[in-house]
Amino acid sequence: MTMSDWPNVDFQNPKSVAAFEKFAEQRQSMMLEINAASYERRAAYTNLIVLAGYAGAFSLWAFVREDITTQGNAAIAICLSVSLMLFVGFEIFKMSRMALWSVKVGKAFRSDMTALEVMGAVKELRLSQQRESLSRLTKIWLVMLVLTLLSASGAVALLFYNMFAQLLGWTPWP
Repeated sequence: MTMSDWPNVDFQNPKSVAAFEKFAEQRQSMMLEINAASYERRAAYTNLIVLAGYAGAFSLWAFVREDITTQGNAAIAICLSVSLMLFVGFEIFKMSRMALWSVKVGKAFRSDMTALEVMGAVKELRLSQQRESLSRLTKIWLVMLVLTLLSASGAVALLFYNMFAQLLGWTPWP
């Protein structure tokens, strides 16, 4: 059955309905796998960019820290620390979720299972994990990303202001 067959499904015929339901289930499973893989790639790419941002912020701060007031350095340290704690905390949360999932996979297997039953159990667990990732984990990831970027952006804004203050003769802040 293909997408073009949908309008022609005879919903009065149990075999046609069963074939349609199987096709729809396979299609849903495929879409879940595509979306989960897409989420994982986005998260990995975002982590790379965030880590590069931290490297840049800490390098910039090391370069100008002596010319910034004590309060300015404290504010920058707080912003960067909050951002790092959020970032690392979420990565630890994700890691613990993966470890729990691995434990579930281990518990799902019984010694009397056939290879086909094992494959079915793994597929069901994977679909369950993908549904959770796409619903709850994606929302949490987005919130943590925004909070992480906001606090890091606060530190970078303070760094830039204080660098421009030095160049233009403004009063350093804070």
